[in-house]
Amino acid sequence: MMTTISSSSPMPLRVESGLAGRSLDAVFAAEGLGIVGPIARDVGLGAEAISLSGLQVLYWLRSQHPLTRPDMLRAMAQWRGTGRNDVIPFKPSGAVPELLDRMVKDELLWEMGSPKRLLVSPKGIALLSRLHPASEDLDLPSRLARWQSEWPASERDPGKYVRSFIARQRNFISS
Repeated sequence: MMTTISSSSPMPLRVESGLAGRSLDAVFAAEGLGIVGPIARDVGLGAEAISLSGLQVLYWLRSQHPLTRPDMLRAMAQWRGTGRNDVIPFKPSGAVPELLDRMVKDELLWEMGSPKRLLVSPKGIALLSRLHPASEDLDLPSRLARWQSEWPASERDPGKYVRSFIARQRNFISS
């Protein structure tokens, strides 16, 4: 499924479950989990619970009042990020409920109260506290959409992004 997004650039951006997102996930799994995995284990999580998209959900939700799942889905369908980019879906249609379900199952998010509201769990807060502050990138969905619209010319960009993330985190840990 593909969604076209308005943009100030001449070519509209598209969000799709395409090569840019899969490339980012693959490079992060291959290279990033080596540095983030031990941090995840230190806070009681499995390394497989960590994704770059999931981290951005944690950062964003940490600064919000707890949201009901429908409110969360609406916010993620009209993702504003930092406000510097066009409003776009956080992920392609159908992928957000799956991401949230996995984050609740992995104990990064809690669903509590009546009506049930999503909030960052203590494990999620502990994880974020151990990451370099620049790991917060609420505009990651816009980057992915841009890389996807420029593919294959942008095929190296997801790898560069992950390697920058790793380098920052490695320096942060050693300082």
